[in-house]
Amino acid sequence: MKEFSGVLIHVGYGEKDTEGCVLLADTIGNNSVDSGQLGGRSIDAVKRFYKKVYHYLEQGGKVNLEIRDETFLKR
Repeated sequence: MKEFSGVLIHVGYGEKDTEGCVLLADTIGNNSVDSGQLGGRSIDAVKRFYKKVYHYLEQGGKVNLEIRDETFLKR
């Protein structure tokens, strides 16, 4: 595994596009978890996310991101 200095939020569509980073998408197969596939419209989702947080980051602010394992929560 590669060495990482941080977790990034970026465009991607499945497991091959990430090694610990957060991938955003607008579709996820009706909230089902398909092995290896995230969903679709990742570019739109990332643009919308950064449009909301960029101003705060540019001003030196912090943005907190809560990551939930929805599969775990359904058990």
